[in-house]
Amino acid sequence: MKKMKRNIALAMSGVAASAAISLVAAPAATNQHYQLQCSTYTGGSLGSYDGGATCTGAGVWKVKVDCTVGGTLYSPSVFSLGETQSTSAGPCWWGVSSVQVIEIPA
Repeated sequence: MKKMKRNIALAMSGVAASAAISLVAAPAATNQHYQLQCSTYTGGSLGSYDGGATCTGAGVWKVKVDCTVGGTLYSPSVFSLGETQSTSAGPCWWGVSSVQVIEIPA
């Protein structure tokens, strides 16, 4: 019984550490092709973290999300004529390690 309590405590401490890592703000994306102005974000909770971006400008782009414990996810492509649009990808179970805006050349 003592071993089970210790294992549960260790598992919960790992969850808390993962949550703390996942809540670190992602840096703003820099774009070269379309000159989009973008900001990235992460959010969610255990089992359903996601990452996304909000971009202003004309172009075609999508979001790449790297999950903390393996896996890479992509959002659907966004076609923008200059307005501000957002998209996201997920879920990542343990958290998001990075979010990147990928421009898709015409």
